[in-house]
Amino acid sequence: MVQKTELLYNLMSKEGKIMYFFNEKFKNLSLNLETVSLIGRINYYKGWLEVYEKEFPCILENLHKAIKIQQTQDFLTMHKHLKITGKRLKELFAYNKAPKTAIEDEILCCYDTLTLIHNKFKHISIQPSFILEIHFQLFKYASSDSGTWRKKETVIPDNPQLKLPFFLLSSTSIFCKNTYIHGTIMPGI
Repeated sequence: MVQKTELLYNLMSKEGKIMYFFNEKFKNLSLNLETVSLIGRINYYKGWLEVYEKEFPCILENLHKAIKIQQTQDFLTMHKHLKITGKRLKELFAYNKAPKTAIEDEILCCYDTLTLIHNKFKHISIQPSFILEIHFQLFKYASSDSGTWRKKETVIPDNPQLKLPFFLLSSTSIFCKNTYIHGTIMPGI
């Protein structure tokens, strides 16, 4: 059953809740009852997040930490060759222990990069300086020239086993020829 939004529009205008982008097109828009119900639920829950931020900040902080750890575990699931115990992960993340192996280095760099992105997500702009900062985080524990731009292009010969030609861009990223994904950075492949 389709309900005209004019009724909702009139109700909201009586309460003084019309937003600046609601115009005449909105008045004549047809919505089903499920969508109208969702709009009502959004209005009902509006402000609850602010209450949690003020009253229970530790809950949101713990969720924020858990998300980063879950993403790191997802990273480990995707890369099954990286073997590490849960105890050692806890030491690396909770107690800020230094990595002992290349695998731990890779995991910790991934975690640190996710932390950087989570902490700066509101202010991230895709600029060379931020890309260098991400690269530095990804290769922080490696003994290389990470965090700097290459002086010249480096071409890697075609890999006959993979049947994919690779080349290095000046941002120290490796991409497959003819398969560039818009804006994707794939360091360390």
